[in-house]
Amino acid sequence: MKSGRGIRFIFLSAAIISLWAAAQFEPPATRMRNEYKLMSRPAEEGVPPEYILTNALLGGFRGLFLTSLWIRAQDMKNDGKFFEMVDIYNLITKLEPYYANAWAFQAWDLAFNVSVEYQQNLSDRVYWVFRGMELLRNQGIPKNPDEPRLYSELAWIFFFKIGKDMDDAYLLYRQVLARQMSRVMLGTGTKEELSFINKMIAQYPSKEALLASAEHAQVIQTLTADGFDPFTQPDKVFTTSNPAVAELHKNENTRARLQEIAAWVVGQRITNELHMDPAVMLELNERFGNINWMLPQAHSLYWGWLGQKAWDRQHPDEITLTHERMIYFSLIMFAYRGQSYSSPTGAVYGAPDYSFIDSICKYMDERIAFYKKAHDEGKFSSNLTGVMSGYTNFLRSAVFNAYLEGNRDKAKEILAQLKEKSGFPENYSMPLDQFIEKEFSEWIMDMSRDQAIGMVAQYTLNAWRALASQDDKEYQYQHNWAEYLQRYCDKRWNKKDNPNEVRIDYQIPPLEDLEVMTAIQVLTGEVPLGPYDNRGIFAQILSTKRPALWKRIERELQQRMAQNALTPTGQTEQGQGAQQSANEQNNPK
Repeated sequence: MKSGRGIRFIFLSAAIISLWAAAQFEPPATRMRNEYKLMSRPAEEGVPPEYILTNALLGGFRGLFLTSLWIRAQDMKNDGKFFEMVDIYNLITKLEPYYANAWAFQAWDLAFNVSVEYQQNLSDRVYWVFRGMELLRNQGIPKNPDEPRLYSELAWIFFFKIGKDMDDAYLLYRQVLARQMSRVMLGTGTKEELSFINKMIAQYPSKEALLASAEHAQVIQTLTADGFDPFTQPDKVFTTSNPAVAELHKNENTRARLQEIAAWVVGQRITNELHMDPAVMLELNERFGNINWMLPQAHSLYWGWLGQKAWDRQHPDEITLTHERMIYFSLIMFAYRGQSYSSPTGAVYGAPDYSFIDSICKYMDERIAFYKKAHDEGKFSSNLTGVMSGYTNFLRSAVFNAYLEGNRDKAKEILAQLKEKSGFPENYSMPLDQFIEKEFSEWIMDMSRDQAIGMVAQYTLNAWRALASQDDKEYQYQHNWAEYLQRYCDKRWNKKDNPNEVRIDYQIPPLEDLEVMTAIQVLTGEVPLGPYDNRGIFAQILSTKRPALWKRIERELQQRMAQNALTPTGQTEQGQGAQQSANEQNNPK
C-alpha cells in the first residue's frame, strides 16, 4: 500500500516538475514560433474535406503530410504531368496559405523550370512563365503582404525572365506583357495619366459613388443604351465612329465626363486585375521620370520597391542590399532601353532613354551615402564593392551612350563624375574621344542583344540629326555605322545553327524597324533633333530621300494620333508634335 502511494507521489512530482519546466520554456518557444511563423493557420475554402480532416488529425505530424504532398508534386513534374502538379501545389498553398516559401518555390518552379520543358511550343512556354508570375502577384503577395521574399521573387521574374534576353522567347514574353498592360491601362502610364487616374479614384472610391454623380450617371446611361458597358469596355469611350459616342464628344462637358469615367475604370483595373497600386506607380513616375509601364523593368522596379518597404516594416533595424539591387538594376535598364517600340511583326523592342541618367545618379548617390553612414555607425557590415562596381559600370556606359547620342557636353560631364566616383581616377583621366575609342573596342565584343539594338538605334538617331542639319556627309557616315553594326549583330544572334530550331524571328530587328522608331521619336518631340529642333525640314528631306520609309512612318504616326485620347486634354504633347511635323511637311515654308 505504501509502495503504491510512493509511486503515485513520484509520478505526481514528475508531472509538476514537467509543467513547471514547460512554463519556463513557453515564452521563448512562443517568440521563436512567431519569429519563424510556425503557427498553424486555418486552411482556405475549396480544400477537399478529407485533406482538411487529415491535416487536422495529424497534429504535430502534419509536416510529414505536407512533405508527402511536395514529393508527390515533384513526381508529377518528373512524369511531365504539369497540370496535375499544379493541382497539388494549389492544395499545399490552400492548406498553408501563409507559408511564404511555398508560394516562392512554386512561382520559381513554374516560370523557370516548367516553362523550359516546352522548347517546341512557345505559347505554352509563355503560359507557364505568366502562370508563375500571376501566382505571386494575384495570390501569394495579397495573402502575405509583409513577406519581402515574395516581392523579390516576383521582381526577379519580371527582370530576368521577361526583361532579359537569356530565353529565346523573351521577345514574346515582352509582347504579351505589353498587350496586357495596354488592354488594362489604355496608355503607357505617364505622370499625367496616373495623376488623372488617382484623382478619379480618390474622388469616387466606389462604383456607387461614381453613379451618384448625376452627370456621370447620365453619360453612362447613354453609353449603355447604345449597346456597351463603359465599365467593361472603357476603350470604346474613345471610339468616335460610334454615333452616340461621337455626339457626346461634341460637347466639352460630356467629353470630360467620358474621360473621367475611362480613367476611373482604368484605376479599378490596375487595382483588381494587376493587383498594383496606382498611387505607388505615380510615386515612382514622379521620383524617377516618365516610366513606360509596358516594359518589364517597370514591374521589377515596382515590386522591388514594395519589397524594400516590406523589409523595412519587418526588419527596421536590419539593412540589406537584396531589394536595393533590384531597384537600381531596374533603373539602369531604363537608361539602356526605357523606350519601347512594336515592329510590324508585333515584337516589342527596347531603345535607350537617357533622360533617366540624372535620376539614376541622384538615387545611387543618395543610397551609397546612406549605406556608408550606416556602416560608419556599425549598423551595416557589408562592403559596398559590388554596389560601387555596378555604379561605375553604369557611368561608363552612360558616357558612351551620351557620346553616341551626339551630346558631347553630357558625355564629358558624366566622365568627370566617373573619374570622381570610381575610386580610380587615373583610369579615367583621358580625353573623351580616347575614352570612347577604348570603350568601344572592349564593349562591342561583350555586349548583350539589347545593348546592341540600343547602339544601332543610336547611330540611326544620329543619322536623322545629320539629315535634319542637311549634312549629307555626316548622315551617310552615321547610317553606314548603323548598317555595319546591325549586320554584325544579325549574323551573331539571328543565325540558326540548327535548321529545325524553333526561334522567334527578328531577335535583332531589321534596320528599317529601328529607323522608323527613331524617326517617330524625333517627329513627335520625344527626342530632340538638336539646338534648332527643325522637325519640319527633317520631315521634308526624309520624305524626299526615303519615300518608302516615309510612308511607313506616316502610317505609324496616324496610329499614334488615334491613341492620344486618355489624357484630360484629349491630345498629348507628342500627338501635337506629330501633327505639327506632318503639317510642316505638307506645307513647307
